Amino acid sequence: MVFVSHLFLKDKYVDKNIAYSTGDSNLSKLYTMSTEKFDAEQAAKWGEFDLQDINVALSPDSRTAVLTFYAKRYYTVGKGDKVDYSTRASSV
Repeated sequence: MVFVSHLFLKDKYVDKNIAYSTGDSNLSKLYTMSTEKFDAEQAAKWGEFDLQDINVALSPDSRTAVLTFYAKRYYTVGKGDKVDYSTRASSV
């Protein structure tokens, strides 16, 4: 489910011209994101997003940045109950 966090980060922090690879919290194989994947309808509907302790570390040549943060929110699927969700995530 970290994918949704990446949606937020992509729009806010990443230049549209930079290729963007991501992975999910289930440790599946990394994949390259595309506009179609970002715009796809998601089964989960997410509530407010609370990001905490955002840390950005740059490589010595400043060509790579690693962003780490804690995210807390909730989601629902269909007419189901609200499910609390929190994770520690990173983006490179």
